[in-house]
Amino acid sequence: MVSWLLVLLTTGAAQAQSPQRPWAIVGLGSGSYRFDGGTPQRGGLGSVGLRLHVAQTFQIGIEVSLLLLGEGSTHAVLSGMLYLYPSGTGHLFFKAGLGSARLDRRNYGSSTAEALVGGLGYDIRVSDKASLTPFLDGGLQALNPWWQFGLAVSFR
Repeated sequence: MVSWLLVLLTTGAAQAQSPQRPWAIVGLGSGSYRFDGGTPQRGGLGSVGLRLHVAQTFQIGIEVSLLLLGEGSTHAVLSGMLYLYPSGTGHLFFKAGLGSARLDRRNYGSSTAEALVGGLGYDIRVSDKASLTPFLDGGLQALNPWWQFGLAVSFR
């Protein structure tokens, strides 16, 4: 019994001392952008990101997402993000961030503005180094709302 206790203690200490690897995230999905209060335009989404552990329940990171809308319009967001896992052992997370968003519309030109971003997700571990992460994000750019949902693969 003492040997099992020693194994458990040394295993826990080794894990606590090992540095956390950054997470690389790649996702695909769908989303919508509402132009100046009009009808929402729907489209396909691609996103990439990088996260770093700060504490067991807290991560920081950067994300880039691209929403391809109808009629040749695109919406791109580059944001710095904070991630909070309410339970240190849980998989649910909430995220919030600030960034810059660019909207390109074929017949109307383009605009760049600050963006507020928020969302949630759930990491489903599929191996020691990979997770599937369904997510729902949303935000505001110049008071124009957007949302996006999808499935990402996270690598550690």
